Amino acid sequence: EHPTDALYTTMLTGMGARRQPLMWAITTAGYNIEGPCYDKRREVIEMLNGSVPNNELFGVIYTVDEGDDWTDPKVLEKANPNIGVSVYRDFLLSQQ
Repeated sequence: EHPTDALYTTMLTGMGARRQPLMWAITTAGYNIEGPCYDKRREVIEMLNGSVPNNELFGVIYTVDEGDDWTDPKVLEKANPNIGVSVYRDFLLSQQ
């Protein structure tokens, strides 16, 4: 996990010469609530709930819904859309 957003910012500003720049990032929220991944998560949540409109941002957050029991095996697919492909159900169940 990167401690700062320096790498992300460098790549973003490096796209200034392009007519139609596009940044693609895949991440988890991370453990550091002061870190860049958690900050990007906050930005996407604000855009998705409409509190901060952003027509230049597309974001998807896979998570369990409030009130879901995260230990319920049926809930695993909500937060793990690639289950059975890059992460296996048995592994996730063993981590609960």
